[in-house]
Amino acid sequence: MMFPLRRVLCLLAAATAVLPGGARSQAYPLKPIRVIISFAPGGSLDLVARLLAPRMAESMGQPVVAENRAGAGGSIGAEAVAHAAPDGYTILFTTPSTHVIGRFLNKSLPYDPVRDFAGVGIFVVTAYAFASNPGLPARNLEEFVQVIRKSPGKYNYASPGNGTVHHLAVEMMKQRLGLNLQHVPYKDSSGATLSTVSTAMVIGVKSLTGS
Repeated sequence: MMFPLRRVLCLLAAATAVLPGGARSQAYPLKPIRVIISFAPGGSLDLVARLLAPRMAESMGQPVVAENRAGAGGSIGAEAVAHAAPDGYTILFTTPSTHVIGRFLNKSLPYDPVRDFAGVGIFVVTAYAFASNPGLPARNLEEFVQVIRKSPGKYNYASPGNGTVHHLAVEMMKQRLGLNLQHVPYKDSSGATLSTVSTAMVIGVKSLTGS
């Protein structure tokens, strides 16, 4: 069972707004650029980032090295970039989980989403969908709601982590439809998707491009 839930912006941010004074008169970039991907390999963010990295390298004339720093809803990767040298050579590929949602769900983050980053641009907009294992006795939203309401608290749903768009999308659906589902956060979308397809009692929100 799958139906559209919402569209989510994937964001690109850098660790600095202004190059150091000594670098302003020099051409940028002068050395390889490191791209930190805030989620694990195999998801839609990782896929798009690795597709864009060679194009970036070609246009900028320097190698672009992609590195996954997954965990904590993307905040581990964001923290790594926030603490990197503010010279424009460390870039974060992330989602609203780290720079919008995290600000309101966490009392303290290991970085300041506004102060420690400069926005570079939006590089993709992805459509999200809600999916369940075929073993669940429901083929549409109405049937799904009936199944969940008959067994409150029995079914779990998987997400790539606390505070991710996936997590909040299902929580919003639970509130609006009066459903009792238990959240099972994973470190990445791959684990959440694997559980969804292998266990009839697990459902999940995924990107139409894979995460």
